[in-house]
Parts: sequence; C-alpha cells; structure tokens
Amino acid sequence: MIAKKVGAIDMPLEESPFVLALKRADSLVIVRNRQCNMYSRIWCVCEAMFGMEFGMVPNKTLVTGPDTFSDDTRSCTEAEASQNSDKRRIMGYLTKKMTVGEVDEKIMEFRQMKLPSKARTRWKLYLLMLMVIMIIILSSVVTILLTWKSKESNSENIDNIDADIETPELQQYPSCAQFDQSLLALYYTTGGNKWRMNNWLDSDNECNWSGVTCSPDSSRITELNLADKNLIGSISGEIGGLTNL
Repeated sequence: MIAKKVGAIDMPLEESPFVLALKRADSLVIVRNRQCNMYSRIWCVCEAMFGMEFGMVPNKTLVTGPDTFSDDTRSCTEAEASQNSDKRRIMGYLTKKMTVGEVDEKIMEFRQMKLPSKARTRWKLYLLMLMVIMIIILSSVVTILLTWKSKESNSENIDNIDADIETPELQQYPSCAQFDQSLLALYYTTGGNKWRMNNWLDSDNECNWSGVTCSPDSSRITELNLADKNLIGSISGEIGGLTNL
C-alpha cells in the first residue's frame, strides 16, 4: 500500500502518486502535535519542500496544532524513514536543487509557522460582523424613512378625505333660508331624508309638504301629521316655534 502511494524505488520522486496528489491539491494542511516533531520524518520534509515548490506556501497552507517544536534545530539529515531507500531517494532529489543548510532553513520556517488560517478566519469574521451591523443600520434608516413617508401620505389622504366629505343635507336639498326653521329642525333631527312618502323640500311652500296643514291664507302652520313618515331620532325643541299648531 505504501509503495503504491510513494511510488516504486526506480520511479522519479516528482512522478510518485504522493507528489502528484499534492500537486493537484487545493491546499496544504499541516497538523502539528505535542508528542512528535513531524519534521523528524523524511516524508514530512518531502511534503513541505514540494508544497513550496508548487507555490502552496503560504497562501494555500493551513496550519493547526501547537508549535511545541518551533525551536527544534534538528537537520533534515537526521530525519527518519521506514525504509532507508526512501530517505536516500528524497535527500537525493532535494540536494539537487539546494544545499542541506537551505533545506533546514525552509523546514525551520515550517516549524515556526503561525496559523494563517485562523488569522484569515478572524479577519473574515470581523468583516462579516461589520457587514451585519451595516445592514442593521441601513434597515433601521429605511424603516424610519418608510414610516415617516407613510405618515405623511396618510396625513395627505386624511386632508383630501376631509376636503371631499360633503354634508348630504346641504348638497341634496335646496337652501333652507326660505323655509320655516322649526320645520327644518324637525326634518333634520328625525332623519327626514329617510322618511316614507316624503316630498319635503321639493316645494318652496311648506303648505304643500305631506303631513303639513296650513291656515286658509297659508300664513300659519296649524297641523302636522307625520305618523306614516317613520321618524327616527329625537324631536328638536325648536318645534315649539310652531305656535299655531
């Protein structure tokens, strides 16, 4: 199984399944621990160096775990391997590109690497919180503006309604100036516009109104018979002005 992952001994290291998989990866994940210095293993050294070669460090590198071994100065030449052939193969490849000292410097950078993923996450969290606060503020402003606009609109509508309200009696019936004020008070206070068989206000002469009887010379109202009119409400005290009933 291990041989399938790292490739056969005679296979070039850069063509091994392990390296090809790393090359296709979206990010390099480093999980450190307190028990063992991961770079005391030659394949971890190999992974770190190829991660650099593939441009995954630092922007695509995610680090987690304690930096217990950040001060460890152990050289890559001391790194262990399950098979000595693996160590010879990896060291042979690395020393073709740089010196042992340069490899050790790169590995030291990995040992001391901080946690950029947490830093990026914290920055994103702050940005998200700022966006949420801005949305809340904007929502509050919009709500206040809409409420104010609604009140203003309602006020205008009320004014328009008040202007449009018509007094049915004043619009429906002719001027009352020429009629007996006692009869008019009786008419309006008892729902005259809803009376049955009603012709009041149709004629300029009150003596022609149904239920009204006048003196022979039509100068005085002498009788009112409104039993069939279906009067509603209270009879106004102004009825007392009809002194000849």
